[in-house]
Amino acid sequence: MARTPNLELSYLEAAQAQKHVTHNEALRALDALVQISVRDRDLNTPPSATEDGDRYLVADGGLGGWTGRDGQLAVWQDGAWAFHTPQPGWLIWVEDENSVFVWSGTSWHVVGGGSGAINPADLVGVNAVADVTNRLSVSSPASLFNHDGGDHRQVINKAVSTDTASQVYQTGFSARAEVGLAGDDDFHFKVSADGTLFRDAIVISHETGGVSFPHSTLHARENLLINGDFQINQRVFAGGALAAQTYGYDRWKSGTTGADLSVVDDVVSLASGEVVQVLEAPSLAGKTVTVSVSGLDGGDLLVDVGGAAGTLANASGVGVSSISVDVPQSATGNISFRLSPASGAVNFRTVKLEVGADATPFLRRAFPLELAMCQRYFERVSGIGGANRLIRRGFGNQTGFQFSTVSFSTLRVARDKWPRIVRPKGGRIRPDRPTIGGRFRGQLR
Repeated sequence: MARTPNLELSYLEAAQAQKHVTHNEALRALDALVQISVRDRDLNTPPSATEDGDRYLVADGGLGGWTGRDGQLAVWQDGAWAFHTPQPGWLIWVEDENSVFVWSGTSWHVVGGGSGAINPADLVGVNAVADVTNRLSVSSPASLFNHDGGDHRQVINKAVSTDTASQVYQTGFSARAEVGLAGDDDFHFKVSADGTLFRDAIVISHETGGVSFPHSTLHARENLLINGDFQINQRVFAGGALAAQTYGYDRWKSGTTGADLSVVDDVVSLASGEVVQVLEAPSLAGKTVTVSVSGLDGGDLLVDVGGAAGTLANASGVGVSSISVDVPQSATGNISFRLSPASGAVNFRTVKLEVGADATPFLRRAFPLELAMCQRYFERVSGIGGANRLIRRGFGNQTGFQFSTVSFSTLRVARDKWPRIVRPKGGRIRPDRPTIGGRFRGQLR
């Protein structure tokens, strides 16, 4: 008798007698094979109590009425067992395990992890369409991740430190905030006005737990350096080469081999050599300090704080590069802070030295305060007629060739060392004839 190719249902033959018998057999087979759900798959002998329509998968080593039926579908119909041989790809729900199984052609295999799981599944969409990037996509008013009798943790894992593991919050599919490990292992709180450019609002160091506010003045620590943006230039240094141990921009001098230094607008360029700032008894011995430089470009920058050395990595002109070092116990009294390019010229905008193991924002002091701090060590004042010739305080309106007495009792900035006046070779201090006296500066060391 001819049968269908998949379920092997009997065809009705032309002029066949008792067609209802063949038809009913096909109906029974369809009833057994459509939407298959079996009671059990672990039995190898027929159960003693059955109901019409009960289905089982016969386990290996079938006995009794199931002898020789291993792996087949056994169906109790009309008081007898009917058997069906599975075909590759058949799916069966096993009721006592709450699991789906598939026939491979030789055996039954659980689909995914069992217990009702569909695992693994390439794509899952819940009221939404998943794709190769968003492999799980859910569209609903809310999502619930509940405990299973105890704790519940949500884990977002990334492959390497430079990858990102974060949550992004959007408006109309345009990002406005991001929270997580964004490009490193520190914990970032970022915000964006356009979904493209993000700014760190809060950064928590994964090493120290220190909290910084890159775009806020909150909790910014004091900069131990003076003139950290190189903007105060009382000597009117034009930029370029500095001889060894020579001051250019206020508080910054060249190292033992000189330096090539210039400032254009707010960009500091150190082409070669070393720049040094002497810190007056900062009491940093044994402490951890952090050096941070904004807008570092062109190469790495070498740092030395009282003998503690480190390297600031090139940031291609974006953001802040920082490094923390431990100042030696032997670094007592005055110590030197040194910057030098690792190789070739470097550019940067600001430099900050602070106590602590993480960088806080660079805050510019009020200009009068920063200038006063510079003038504690060097002050240039105008002479008679407005030219930079003489320190005017204490001069009387004398005539002739008499020398005037200079008094420093009313200098604008209090100092802790005696000042000295330096004059050009052969020059005179002559308030009545300023064109002869030459140019003078009051220098404090």
